[in-house]
Amino acid sequence: MEIRKKELLKYHTGLRIGGPASLFMIPNRIEDLRQAVVLSGRKKMPFKVIGNGSSIIVSSKGYDGIIIKLVNVLNHIRFEKNRIYVGAGATMPTLIRQALARGLNGLENWWGLASTVGGWLIRMGLSQKPYLDHLINELYVMEPDGCLTRFIEPSQIFDKGFFNQRVVVEVVFQLRPGDRDEMNLEIERRQAECDFLAQTRLPMAGPIFLTSEGDLTSLFVDKKLSGLRIGKAALLGIGNGYVTNLGDATYQDVLKLIDRVKQIVKDKDLKSRDGLCLLSEKEVIQC
Repeated sequence: MEIRKKELLKYHTGLRIGGPASLFMIPNRIEDLRQAVVLSGRKKMPFKVIGNGSSIIVSSKGYDGIIIKLVNVLNHIRFEKNRIYVGAGATMPTLIRQALARGLNGLENWWGLASTVGGWLIRMGLSQKPYLDHLINELYVMEPDGCLTRFIEPSQIFDKGFFNQRVVVEVVFQLRPGDRDEMNLEIERRQAECDFLAQTRLPMAGPIFLTSEGDLTSLFVDKKLSGLRIGKAALLGIGNGYVTNLGDATYQDVLKLIDRVKQIVKDKDLKSRDGLCLLSEKEVIQC
């Protein structure tokens, strides 16, 4: 396991903002992950698990605790007919591509989301109405004492506080065969947004809102939010919205921008959409 002290977290987040972590650990196998979690309890230090950092905001002061980064570990994807066993460190794009290659649908609505599977699941758990009972069959998590627990009731995992100090290890999906033409049409629609984001070449986090269908571009235009800037942080108002770093944006710039969006976008604007959630306080890593 790789262990670093005072590692700057800006090198591990999409926004390229973030101060040092007291300890930064990169497990090479599940036993390393267990040691990191147990060490956190023994030293009475808080810990947070990150993937590729595509949807987290880190304080410029850093994090007074242990950051565990899942990269090149727990990234297995195994198919048993329509059931898929996926490690929390696997990426959503890789999972969706492999599911589509087998004609299995249900996940293509999240095409373009750069998150790891574990990060995606936690974000969905923070959203208003995850509606994942038809997709998730089982979940394996690591408890603070390092033991593994299996959950077979999807509704359990979205109880408030479920993911506090628990680490997602493996998600078991139950998908269904779908119409390949319809799935490819959905992918093509979302790929245009992905291509545009790639062309900006800006550090960013998001999407701000997480939805399994549709996008909010028209809402951002109607509310005159597209292009809104606070300091060097800006709202990229396409799809479901992204916070971008125009250069030397600060942690406070980003928080103020998100607060401004919260003030303008009301629940009534979103009531017809499912699975929505602003970048949550749980995705803000601070001292």
